[in-house]
Amino acid sequence: MRSGLVKAHRYLALTVGIFFVFLGLTGSILAFYPELDRALNPKLDIPHSEKRQSLETVLGNAKKVFPDKFLHSIFWASEDQPFHQVWFTPSGDDQSLMWEVMVHPSTAEVIGHRQAVPTYDFTRTNFVNTIYTLHLLMFVGPLSFIFLGVCGFLVVLTLAIGVWLWWPTPKSLLLSLTIKRGASSFRRAFDLHRVLGIYSLIFLFIVSVTGIYLALPVQIESLLGVNNETSMASVEVSPTNVEGHDLDTLLSHASTLVNAQHKLKSVWMPSETSSYWRVTFRDPVHIGYAGSDVIFLFDAQTGALLKSSNYETDSGIKQALRWQHPLHSGRAFGFWGRAAVFVSGFVPLVLLITGFFIWRRKRIVLKKGPIKRLGRAH
Repeated sequence: MRSGLVKAHRYLALTVGIFFVFLGLTGSILAFYPELDRALNPKLDIPHSEKRQSLETVLGNAKKVFPDKFLHSIFWASEDQPFHQVWFTPSGDDQSLMWEVMVHPSTAEVIGHRQAVPTYDFTRTNFVNTIYTLHLLMFVGPLSFIFLGVCGFLVVLTLAIGVWLWWPTPKSLLLSLTIKRGASSFRRAFDLHRVLGIYSLIFLFIVSVTGIYLALPVQIESLLGVNNETSMASVEVSPTNVEGHDLDTLLSHASTLVNAQHKLKSVWMPSETSSYWRVTFRDPVHIGYAGSDVIFLFDAQTGALLKSSNYETDSGIKQALRWQHPLHSGRAFGFWGRAAVFVSGFVPLVLLITGFFIWRRKRIVLKKGPIKRLGRAH
């Protein structure tokens, strides 16, 4: 059985190793994508300001850049991202392409625009969006999400088999968690592969499991009996919450439904398939540094509040699902969480290199004669 698992582990590692390395490296870059984006594009590195132009003015200026595109949403300037991000798509039903317009919050001046995801533009202007495209699509196109979900599952399986093969006896536990000094290059590679894999296991496992959900959210929510849109709490429509559908008036009314500590995060526009405004606030109390979303749906015709959703009223399953993206990106734990994601993104590359080196050296030695076993792992 053990020899079979060793072979299975080897084949799985070879099958998903290259993809895991690719996802790890691109994920490391994305861990600090706002800071990297502003470093590459100094015009986006504007001082944070609480002064805001009206939403109508901001959107009006943004629409002048892409007058023939569908206005999809706006993500409000925040401490992490000091400018407004206005997003456009080909139409309300077609979100296969996205364009981004960056707007100064204090002056409503357009300070940049670009095609977003998917894009393969390695210029300074669009480097971060290109890395995001590569991380998300991996050149697979429409099947990318299924492909990523399958890869994530295989990675989790590889990690589980690796732990089983590593599991030491109580007497050899300390040896299994250290790198022997003064050893041969083969032994150092073996120890590094084993120790690095174990010490980074929790991070790799979290990133892989959350990645599966992010790749296949609809399928997983369906399996769990959860739908984030239809399971939102319905709100009884009454004259007191019908405020009309002027955007600034709508936002003013929405702000009365949350506490002062809640900050506006985004507004999604009505489309052919969704006849409502989707207004999201960030609640800083839950989900660590990332905060949780408080969502309101307003009727596009009357401005009536239709549904709402927040962390406190969610079921336990929905609360767990809200954690998936903040855990995957590390934002749930602030700077140090993102730093951990950044560092762990390089681990698959080291594991692939050391694993290949061990495998290659064993093949060479076995041609000459038996090789001494170096513990239970191989």
